[in-house]
Amino acid sequence: MRRHALVAAVALGLLAGCTSGSGAGPTAGPTAGTPSATTGGTAVPKTPPPTVPPDPRAVYQALVADWQAARTAFVRLVSSGRQLTLAAERAAAAAFLAAERRFVAAMDPGRWPVQARAAIDRLRRASTQMQSHLVAMTRADSGSAFTERLADYSTDVARDEAAVRGVDQALGG
Repeated sequence: MRRHALVAAVALGLLAGCTSGSGAGPTAGPTAGTPSATTGGTAVPKTPPPTVPPDPRAVYQALVADWQAARTAFVRLVSSGRQLTLAAERAAAAAFLAAERRFVAAMDPGRWPVQARAAIDRLRRASTQMQSHLVAMTRADSGSAFTERLADYSTDVARDEAAVRGVDQALGG
């Protein structure tokens, strides 16, 4: 019973951190031209508008939204109050670990504006720490060991969230 109370407390802290304030809005991106109306059964093609590079902040917010969705799903599952098998807990951690890795892989500093690179470096370091907790969860040898690793993860959520917000701010947010 004490394990469920600990998991619930950890989950509340994690879910509170899931709203970083960077808010993912709609992503801006290039728009392909639409075919014009047909005249006499023959399509008259329109010239597509020039390709506009996507707004880096909008791209980042979409990445954050995907990452937050994965984290929220993970936290909700492991804190649902349902009795999960160790295999189910490990699988949930592995799924979120994959999302965490996709997120940080997209944060290659060379692909982002210069003014955001220091913040991205902090985000990548925070992610490395979070990944180490997730890896430990995927290797936990008991339910209580998993819960202990989940508690370790929760202690670094605030730093992780600060790093996520820092990149958003560096991109003009």
